[in-house]
Amino acid sequence: MEKVEINDEKKSISFNYGDQSETYKFFPEKKEFRFHAIWPDGSGSSKAMFEYKLSNNPIEIFIRLKEKSAESNIGDSVDVKEGVVLEYEIKKEGHFVDTDPEGKKHISDLKKQVEWQKTELTSGYLINFYILSLHPEIISKEDYRKFLRQTEQRIKVGLTRVEERLKRNNPTGVQILEGDYGRQLWYPKEKELKEGREKGFEYVRENFYKPLFDGKSSEFCGISEDEFKESPFIIKHIDFLLNKKEATSKAEDKKTNEQNKKSSRTKWIVVIALSIMAIYWGVWTAIGVFILGTIIISILPKQ
Repeated sequence: MEKVEINDEKKSISFNYGDQSETYKFFPEKKEFRFHAIWPDGSGSSKAMFEYKLSNNPIEIFIRLKEKSAESNIGDSVDVKEGVVLEYEIKKEGHFVDTDPEGKKHISDLKKQVEWQKTELTSGYLINFYILSLHPEIISKEDYRKFLRQTEQRIKVGLTRVEERLKRNNPTGVQILEGDYGRQLWYPKEKELKEGREKGFEYVRENFYKPLFDGKSSEFCGISEDEFKESPFIIKHIDFLLNKKEATSKAEDKKTNEQNKKSSRTKWIVVIALSIMAIYWGVWTAIGVFILGTIIISILPKQ
């Protein structure tokens, strides 16, 4: 079972899957993050470094790969260094050859990853939402919260449109089913197509997934297929972030008010103490010191 830990102090997010784990460490001053994965049964590990850039209007994240390497029982390898795919070294090590389709695809994918690519913000939402929160100098706290609420509303409205489509034209009884891995459109077990699962997949794909999640379709619901599948987790995480920010804001306001009260008490203690000491020079002098202190306190910034 997946366990997620977000550590704001260390600026990291960790995923634990039992005998394997993934950790993302963020460096906002450089706009970079490091990925480190431990493979099952301690068979090896992989590391990667990415850099990113942000835009505010619209809110977007662009990412590219800078470094990628692996260590395993059979040897170490470096695929990308300083943003360059080490194609010669990859082939020289004998992992892939030009005639191997898998090897050619591997190198082709790496070459795409080292170029700037816009990421879908709700795909890998834990990482992307966290990156957005690290840069209030680019995306203000207000804009960040607005983005979260807009995303939540867009997904909820999209789900409503999917439900409306199922109610309006659904002779075979397709439903929204929920499981450990999110939502899917499928039949309840007692209503699966007699033709079999393969025919069922084809029917659901052509009559529901394609028209509902294709942005060019007249029936487009407003969310992607991945957003539909991940919607329970995305909405839950957005609610967590919004509540977390509200709690933090209230705590900061309370702390500020307490500091102001303490500061004000200290200033008054000093004024009264000086006034008492001034009695030595006379009552009128003490009164003058008290009045002067009161005026100074009233014009000083409250901090």
